[in-house]
Amino acid sequence: MKRVLMLDPSPIFRDFVKEKLAAVKNSVDIVQGRRDAFTKLLSLLPDLVVIDVDQDFSSTFEFLERKRSNPNTASIPVIVIGPAVSSEEMIGLVRVGVIKYFARPFMMDVLIKTMSTFLATPMDIDTTPCIIEAHKNKNIIVVEVSQGLNLDKIAMLRFHVADLISNHAITTPKILLIFSNLNLSFVDGVNLEKFFDSIIYAPRITKKEVKVLTRDPFIRQFVDGHTEYSGIQVEDTLTTLLNSFVESTASNSLSELVVSKLLTVDKNTIPCYTDMSFNLEMELRKQEIQLNQE
Repeated sequence: MKRVLMLDPSPIFRDFVKEKLAAVKNSVDIVQGRRDAFTKLLSLLPDLVVIDVDQDFSSTFEFLERKRSNPNTASIPVIVIGPAVSSEEMIGLVRVGVIKYFARPFMMDVLIKTMSTFLATPMDIDTTPCIIEAHKNKNIIVVEVSQGLNLDKIAMLRFHVADLISNHAITTPKILLIFSNLNLSFVDGVNLEKFFDSIIYAPRITKKEVKVLTRDPFIRQFVDGHTEYSGIQVEDTLTTLLNSFVESTASNSLSELVVSKLLTVDKNTIPCYTDMSFNLEMELRKQEIQLNQE
């Protein structure tokens, strides 16, 4: 069994990675704050240290300097997650023993693969084709799902939505879920349940403010058949849902309202902790483009 020490992890990173590590029988120890971090490091001597940095690197550099100077801890690999840094700052991090730096927002599958490599422990990532895109327009959060239901992306979605709400202090969020290019059946029921739970259990969300746009009859049957989703409205046309989200005027056409109020991304949107895309998808898209050009 391998042991990982995490310092100041954000909720999305902590919960997602703990679940992944637990699935392969590895343990996770968490320390909040740097005060007792080095003492914990010495007592545990973990196989990997992961540090989540907000903005202030001073305490992190102090911890890493102490780690590097101690022969018992110097060789323990360190991964750091933080804001974008300059080349000079990156050199400083490498000097104190950081083997990999992830600037937010990062791709979670790359992080899991990196951890798997340093722990010499395979950790699976769901490769089900799935595109989940989320953006906000004022107090409206639009989540579009296509191709399929990927359990790892669904697990991340709850925290992604929470990020959007928290980053912008949205007190009364409205949620529009758009399912496109999906043809689901009862075998997808468990994954669909996880998807809806990831939405309704995010902070400040009430079910009556969750609206679903889909032409898949199974999704409507699924929502109607589960009392815990009572209050969620499901429609097959956007026209029916539009009044739930925006106040229209006589001068506004349907297309104008859709573009300006739902499909447009706020220019001041603060990036979320992680990217909902996976590197595997990017590589497959590059291969498809190359094949089409040949």
